[in-house]
Amino acid sequence: MSSSSQPLAHPQVELSVVIAVYKCRRTLAELHRRLGIVLASLVSSYEIVFVDDDCPDNSWEEIQRLACEDVRVHGIMLSRNFGQSIAIAAGLSETRGRRVVVMDGDLQDPPEAIHLLWRAAEKGALLVYGKRRSDHQSATRIGAGKLYFTFLRLISGRNIDPGYGTFTLLSREVVDAYLQFGEPNRHYLFILYWLGCGGINVEYDRDKRDVGKSSYHFWRLVRHSYQGVIFYSQSLLYILAVLSGTLASVSLAFAIFGAGSPLLYSIQLGLFGILISGVLLILGTFAANILEYTKRRPLFIVLKRTRRTVEPQ
Repeated sequence: MSSSSQPLAHPQVELSVVIAVYKCRRTLAELHRRLGIVLASLVSSYEIVFVDDDCPDNSWEEIQRLACEDVRVHGIMLSRNFGQSIAIAAGLSETRGRRVVVMDGDLQDPPEAIHLLWRAAEKGALLVYGKRRSDHQSATRIGAGKLYFTFLRLISGRNIDPGYGTFTLLSREVVDAYLQFGEPNRHYLFILYWLGCGGINVEYDRDKRDVGKSSYHFWRLVRHSYQGVIFYSQSLLYILAVLSGTLASVSLAFAIFGAGSPLLYSIQLGLFGILISGVLLILGTFAANILEYTKRRPLFIVLKRTRRTVEPQ
């Protein structure tokens, strides 16, 4: 087993593709076929890195089969489910490409759109974001996403657009910089935003999901959202300080000017309770995350790897 998050010392290829795999076994063969056609038309050497994030549908068996048929396929199996952002980090640590594409494994990000990212990179971009011109999520999920990203804009000061996903192209410099991050609670895109690197975006049409359904059920979305909020924790503390000061001032005003009024006294107690509860909840959350970070545990554990018997040509 390996917990390393450092790049492997392998000869470079021109392009790597990293795919975090979770509940999409039935799309892997078709994804591999289409990727082979696209990548062969772009570069003379490439690799495809599949990361099995403890898939319950035995995706590892399919990844092994693809690796046996195609020496340009490399797979790793994580020891448990670490979540998409950590799985991407694990995949990036295995890559040896001068450029790396990160994409989902459900075929909603069409492999043919890699051409768009590649052309932008060829013009000198170190980091290219794929921006969806169309999406096919439910109205409920789209509405929840808008609320979440509105909140993130508030705490981050950034105009974070929900039209961006994991479909990106990174230069080797950006990959190596990304792998320096050690926070266990992370969001793939937010780390790229923090890095800067003059990223540009290209628009593409996202396809409908024809096989299976999204693995992002309610609690996984909550977990994913929580990690994004924690990444911008410093800004959240500033907002907490402002809100706490405001509530404390209002509560003090009620105490001074509302003496003898049962209603104002009740409001004062209510505001004070909200203030104390909010402060304790948020500070407790941050204390737990500080403890988690100071343990210095590895971000992930690689349980298995497919064998690389021949270097990609």
